[in-house]
This record gives sequence, C-alpha cells and structure tokens, in this order.
Amino acid sequence: MARKTTIIANIRGIFRPLLNLYNIPFKLGLNAKITALVVFFIVATIASVTYFYTIRETETKRAEVENQMQRIARNVASIRLLETQDWSLYQDYIEQVPRTIEDIVYIAVYDVQNELKAHALNENLIDVEGLEVLDEVARSGVVRQLDRGMVAEESQDDLERVSVDIQYGDLNLGSVTVGFSLIKMREELSRAVQRNIALLSLYIAVGVTMSALLSRRLTRPLERLAGAMRSISRGDLDQKVEIQSHDEIGDLARTFNLMTEGLREKREMEKELALAQEIQLTLLPKGPPSLRGYDIAGMYIPSTQVGGDYYDYIPCDEGKIGIAVGDVTGHGTPAALLMSTLQAGLRAQLETTQSVSELMTRLNSMLCRSTTPETFATLFLAVLDPEQKRLRFSNAGHNYPVLINTRGEIRHLEKGGLLLGVMDDIRHEEDEVKLSSGDVVVFYTDGVTEADDSNGIMFGEDRLERIIREERGGSAGDVLEKILQEVERFSGRASYQDDITMVVLKVL
Repeated sequence: MARKTTIIANIRGIFRPLLNLYNIPFKLGLNAKITALVVFFIVATIASVTYFYTIRETETKRAEVENQMQRIARNVASIRLLETQDWSLYQDYIEQVPRTIEDIVYIAVYDVQNELKAHALNENLIDVEGLEVLDEVARSGVVRQLDRGMVAEESQDDLERVSVDIQYGDLNLGSVTVGFSLIKMREELSRAVQRNIALLSLYIAVGVTMSALLSRRLTRPLERLAGAMRSISRGDLDQKVEIQSHDEIGDLARTFNLMTEGLREKREMEKELALAQEIQLTLLPKGPPSLRGYDIAGMYIPSTQVGGDYYDYIPCDEGKIGIAVGDVTGHGTPAALLMSTLQAGLRAQLETTQSVSELMTRLNSMLCRSTTPETFATLFLAVLDPEQKRLRFSNAGHNYPVLINTRGEIRHLEKGGLLLGVMDDIRHEEDEVKLSSGDVVVFYTDGVTEADDSNGIMFGEDRLERIIREERGGSAGDVLEKILQEVERFSGRASYQDDITMVVLKVL
C-alpha cells in the first residue's frame, strides 16, 4: 500500500509544472504552449498506463508462474514411496520435468532430515564458472547452492523458489523445492514495454501534428486580433476583424469591432469638440472693458469641453456698452454654432438698433427662421450709458440679474419677454434703471443657482443674494470670486453639471 501511495504522489507531482506553464520566463507563443500541453498529457497518460500495466502484468505473470510451479511441486510430492522408500522414483520423474517446462532451473527432493535424495538441473539456464561439463556430484552441489540462494548478485531477481511438503497421511516424509527462472517472463514484459514505447512515439507524433493544426486554427484569429490592436495602438482606428466563428473568440472579435467603432466615434467627437471650442474661444471676450467710474468682472466655466453659456461686452455708439449674458440649448458643436449665430446677430443689430426691446424682437425672429423648434436660447441684454449712469435692459426668459444698492436693497431685472427661438412674432419689452455709486449688478446663468449638493438640494437664489449683500463692499472681482467659492463649497466639488457664467458690474 505504501508503495502504491508513493507512486500516486509522484504522478501527481508530474502535473505541478502545468501550473506555471504560462509563466515561463522566456517568450513562448500560444500555439507552442497548446502543442506542449497536448504532448505532455499524451506522454503522461500513456506513460502512466504503461507503468500500471507493467506492474499489473508483472504481478499477474509472476502469480501464474508461481502457481504453475506450485502444481509441479505438488505433483512431485504426491508420488507415494512410504512402503518402498525408493527415492529413485522421484529421480526418474523429476528428470523429465525440466525438459518439458523450460522455465524450471532445478528440482530438489529432500527427506525429513533435509538430505538431498533426488534432484534435476536444467543446465541450459545456469552458468557455472570454471565448469563446462557437470558430473552427478557437481550437479547435486549446484542444486544445493541454488536452493540456498547462492547465485551471482546480478541474477538474484531472476530466480524464484517454491517448496511443498511430502505428506503421507499425518506423516511428513520430506519436501520438494522447485526453482524457476523469471528471465523469460521479464523478456516478455520488456517486449510489451517496447511496444508501448513505440505506440507512445506514434501517438506523440500524431498528437503534435493534430495539436499544431488545432492550435493554429485557434490562435490564427487571436493573432489577427493582436495585429489589429497593435495597429490601433499606432493610431489606426480603421481596423476591423473578420468574425469567423460563433464561440468565445467570435465574441471577442465582435467586442473588438464595437470597441474600434466607439473609438472612431470618440475621435470624431473630439475633433468636433475641438472645433467647437475654437469657435467658442473666439466668441468670448478677452477681458472686461475699461470704463471710468465702473468696475466690471466676468467669468465662464463650462461643464464640458464646450458649454452652452455665453457672455459678451459689445461697444455701442456714444461710448455706451452692451452687456449680454445668455444660455443656449445643448453643449458641444451645436451649442457653439447657435452661440455664434446669436453673437453675430446681436452685434449686427446693436449697430443699427437703439431700442433694446426691438433688438430682442429681431433676434427672436432671426433664430426662429434659422434654427429648429427644439433649439432656443435665453438672453439678458443691457446697454449701459456710463455718463448718465443708466442701464436699459430686456430679459428674454433668462435668470433675473440682481441689483443691490448701498442700503442692501435688492431689485430683480425682470422686464422682457419669452426666450428666443421658440415662437415668432413675439414682442419683447424693455426697462431702465438709474444706477448710483456703490450699486452692484450681478448677471448670471442657471448653473449658479441650480448647482446642487450630494442630497440634491440646489444652491438657490437666496444664498446668491445673501453673498452679494455681504460682499457688495468689495471689488467686482471679489464678489465674483466669493460667489464661485461658495458654490464650490456648497456642492462639494470643483466640477459642475452645468455651465457657470457670471458678470459683475459695480458703480464706483
């Protein structure tokens, strides 16, 4: 049992290298790995079968030979000589046995005093050093030596013995020992092992050929896929892998094609956004205008690479200046194009139109004619007369700017009409406010008041107005920066879900 357990443990140990087959330190292709794996299993399987087959056959044949020799020994012991005491009967019988059964080396018959009474020796199976011809004395001496196990060391495993008592009733008259050779049995087993080795070689050759063909069929699509991925890594996104199967490799190819399609779409989108960003950068003002008696600051933070908010400072006749803050639908290139259309129309109309409300009405008609119904914009437009300190304005659906005076009183600039681009033939109204020293006007988009925290609570107009009231004594830039800080602190993040645009106008 211990020997078999050791054998099984050793066989299990053979499979341990498989665990590290894919972690070898040198580069080995998947094709070679599959081939090596198949060959290993073929060799391991056939070697294991051959090993256990040899053990079983050895035990079986040995048992058969031992049983045969036991029968011969019993047959010899069954000769009755109680009355005659004629040991020559044994001698005559046993001399014939080795001639018919070639595996018998010797037969020895002993009396009860363990004296050799009869013997037979198969001289063809022994080699006595120094003697070519054996006489009777030499033969009996050789039989005694063999029976005592006195053989050359290299022949110890080739000779086996069985012994049977000679019984006559309850009397023990002696014993019969048959020594037999295992050489023939070992030769037969050796030939069987050689045949198995030949079969093993054949199976290995067939296995290598079949596994090479199979692994090549399996790895060819993966090689094509790897080549396509290398091309993608070099920037070639036009790769497409042909799908030739409906298995996991086919699924991998389909996933790869979907991935490259997504990368191509992303590349086009990035190009589009880059173009839109370039357009937008040309639309936004480079800095605030310099007006004596006024402090102006503005900022724009997009939620994406290109947002939908817009603000501008537009010079007008007689030293006046237009201040526009708007929000167009969407993001990206469509928003940038709509913003460009809005700015171009706004600048062109301000050169020929003195009325803010009339200008808004014209802009609305222009957007209705040039855009789709789902495309629209909100816009607050004010024209500042620096000398008279008057601000004429019209609000097209935009967030109400906040005007706060030195006493902390707040007014919302609401007068106007519907947002632009939704419905044609809409008349917009305008209003005018008289500004005083210390007044602060904050124009903003909904990205400020609709910024929310982790619980979904919005920043809101009340918080905005509180900050403006508290910071109105500072510069326009200070007010703007404080609002942004509070929005970031409230939302808990520095990025925003919507664009943030603000312009702060302070009368000095």
